[in-house]
Amino acid sequence: TSDDETESLSAALRKHQFKLNYEASTKRAAVRKSSEWVLCAALLAFVVLVMCGCVLPSFSIETLGLVGLAVESGQQFQEAKAYYSVFGLAKMIMDEARYLGTASDFVGLGTLASLLVICVFLVPLAQAVSLVVQWFFPTTKMQRKNNLIANEMLSAWQYMEVYVSSIIVAAWQ
Repeated sequence: TSDDETESLSAALRKHQFKLNYEASTKRAAVRKSSEWVLCAALLAFVVLVMCGCVLPSFSIETLGLVGLAVESGQQFQEAKAYYSVFGLAKMIMDEARYLGTASDFVGLGTLASLLVICVFLVPLAQAVSLVVQWFFPTTKMQRKNNLIANEMLSAWQYMEVYVSSIIVAAWQ
């Protein structure tokens, strides 16, 4: 393979014709134009759902017993229940760091809050962008390889499923 071939742009993945069955096959399949609109709609829905999932409360904590009564009495007898979203949880972690007030608490809890927002909110969106680039834009072999590596790295840091699973397990308890 020459350097010119390596650096030349290849067609976008959406325009690729895929071999069917086995290597010696002459049959090929191409993606329909209508699937591009479905993919765009799915991407838009994904972005909206990720944003809603991080902004809207996803779990609540209710304090019961004597401690719950004490908390309720301090809140004009409103229910001792707090609702949290991903961003609300990060804010609560940072509020705790401010309350504790030491530099090590700011660093440790700030890192934890940052990792929560990055791994549950930013990384899934970045991974979606990486996949859309791979699908819609023509790239060189090197760009495709780098995009694949970036996508694998993002996949390793994408913890939305872990967050959702932990909420489900907590709800069972």
